Amino acid sequence: MEYFVFYSLALCLVVFGVAKAFYSIWWRPKLVERQLKRQGVRGSSYKPLVGDAKEYVSMITEAWSTPMNLDHQIIQRVDPFTAVYAKKYGKLSMCWFGKNPRLMVKDPEMMKEGMMPAFTISCSSMIERWKEMAGNQESVEVDVWPEIQRLTADVISRAAFGSNFEEGKKLFELLKQLTLFTVEAMQTLYLPGFRLNFASPYHL
Repeated sequence: MEYFVFYSLALCLVVFGVAKAFYSIWWRPKLVERQLKRQGVRGSSYKPLVGDAKEYVSMITEAWSTPMNLDHQIIQRVDPFTAVYAKKYGKLSMCWFGKNPRLMVKDPEMMKEGMMPAFTISCSSMIERWKEMAGNQESVEVDVWPEIQRLTADVISRAAFGSNFEEGKKLFELLKQLTLFTVEAMQTLYLPGFRLNFASPYHL
């Protein structure tokens, strides 16, 4: 009797695990895909687990393998995936990163409605900071590059997390490291765990 109860419990756990995995890997993504398509959002079909990762890596690797043109048409090199999908599916489209869909918005009016308030607050804060740096002087020299980086991070913080740069400073330091590792991994043969450094203050 004890063995029967044990095996029954084990079988229930296995069935539950399989059902949960099926829901997470297949049922839920396909349900979300159908809902988005009903709303008129076009895009690629869901591929279990990998999504559009293969196409993304392939496009960016190909774009970075050739010399950069000396013009202002940089989107095809910086983000060829988004450029290709926007042209194929329209200004509001979707793609898949693993099991998660991502909306790609290239409609200026929609961008204004979601991003303009954040831009306004962040730009005003930057200008006020520059005024404080100038003080009573007629002019002041400013290193623009770190200021633009800070502005970008502040805008993203406000738009995505509802906070400002100072509150999300450590998060952005971690994201910066993660971005560098991701770009490196996309261009080289990467062994999971090889770059792990337990002495780093930013390891997760």
